[in-house]
Amino acid sequence: MSDQESDQLGPLFTRYVQSVGVARLNGEEAQHLRRFVSWCGPDTRIGAIYPHQLQAYLDQVATSAADPKPCASALRTFFSHASKAGWVENNPATGLRITKRSTKSDPRAAAAQTGNTFISRKRYDELSVELEQHKGEGRERISRLLHAAIKDGDLRENAAYDEAKYQQGMLEARIRELEQTLRTSTITEEEKQPTDEDSDGAADEGIKIGMRVELEPIDGSETIAYQLVGPSEVDPLEGRISYLSPVGASLLAKRAGDTVAVETPAGSETYRVLSYSF
Repeated sequence: MSDQESDQLGPLFTRYVQSVGVARLNGEEAQHLRRFVSWCGPDTRIGAIYPHQLQAYLDQVATSAADPKPCASALRTFFSHASKAGWVENNPATGLRITKRSTKSDPRAAAAQTGNTFISRKRYDELSVELEQHKGEGRERISRLLHAAIKDGDLRENAAYDEAKYQQGMLEARIRELEQTLRTSTITEEEKQPTDEDSDGAADEGIKIGMRVELEPIDGSETIAYQLVGPSEVDPLEGRISYLSPVGASLLAKRAGDTVAVETPAGSETYRVLSYSF
């Protein structure tokens, strides 16, 4: 591992898997860690991950159809190992907690119980292509690796075989994840924003999933822009946030001029809606 990669999340995740051992690694927790690495970005420095970021990620998982307990356990175990190994100075997962929500008071929790999420047509097509590639080329590649490893002889001390079996487990977990996502997703289509000139007189129903929203913090700081997307399309660097996140859920159905108070892991924030459109 090069010096540049020594503190990056992706390479450290690989080292963690190798340290724990494939046979001892819980498959579900490994899947949650892989998702977390993907969410943060494999090139992210582990020292740049802070407690509020871990909590925000776990809160996002809690609003999906997934059980947040394995995710919380995976994050705590990984960062505990990272702390003992000297990869981080302070363990950011020490205060990690699962936030309980009432389905009567929180529309995100009620939506999560249905198991359905929203996704753009573009993202749906991308995931469909990825699924077919994994089922075809991916499984064929793993089959070749296993066949080559088996030819080497004794499987009890065969590192190539262990690695191939680990890759097979991760591939099959990703296939199941993609199948579940595609099966339970509702495709959102971009619509024309109604105007005063529309002949049908369509009413403005406010902010919808898929829209880009411009917000003005009431403290006078710079305006910010988000696009409300499904959980599988979230990309903080591109301004795409989940409609199930604290900010996203509070914006749905709001109109220009409305103020929105949001409780986030970093504290309470209030915004004014300036504009929104597809």
